[in-house]
Amino acid sequence: MQTKISGSILALALSALVSACVAAAAGAGGAAAGIYFTTRGVGGLVNGTVPDVARRAEAVLAELGIVVTEREYKADGSEVEIEGRTDDLEIDVDIERETATTTRVEVSARRSAVEWDKDYARMILERIVSKE
Repeated sequence: MQTKISGSILALALSALVSACVAAAAGAGGAAAGIYFTTRGVGGLVNGTVPDVARRAEAVLAELGIVVTEREYKADGSEVEIEGRTDDLEIDVDIERETATTTRVEVSARRSAVEWDKDYARMILERIVSKE
C-alpha cells in the first residue's frame, strides 16, 4: 500500500513539473526554438530575419552598456557578427540566416583566454529573443 501511495505522489509531482515546463515554454511565445549551450556560450534559433535580429541584438547590447567595437556583415546579408566590450568581458554575437523567417544566434561572453560567462551570454540571448 505504501508503495502505491509513494508512486502516486511521484507521478503527481512529475505531472506538475511537466506542466510548469510547458507553461514556461508557452510563455516564451515560441520566439526561440530552445536555447542550447555551446563550448563557449549559448545559441538558439530565433524568429526574425538577419537584419531584424541584428537590430535587436544591437539594442540589447546598448541597454546593457556593452560598447560595440566591431560589426561584420557578409555581402549577401546572410550573416552578421557583432563584437563588443564591457570592463571585464568580450561579447560576441553571431547571427546567421537559418530560413527566410528564422535566424540562428550564438552569443559568447569571454572573461579571459580560458574563462567564459555562459550565464551572461544566456541573459543576452534571452533579451534578444524577447525584444520583438
